[in-house]
Amino acid sequence: MTFPRLFAVIVTIVVHVVRTLSRSRADLLLENLALRQQLTTMKNKRPRPRLNDTDRGFWVALREA
Repeated sequence: MTFPRLFAVIVTIVVHVVRTLSRSRADLLLENLALRQQLTTMKNKRPRPRLNDTDRGFWVALREA
């Protein structure tokens, strides 16, 4: 691995760690909401959970946030 590539990887990791440590409460609440929605979908009795239009709308709105 060349030095510029190694340096880029290290910088990327450092930026990711700093960003993760400085996440806002709103970001954490959105992640928590997304995980709860996934759990609700997974509790469905079907072998493979199916997303309805409300679920799809939720994920589109969350992605845009």
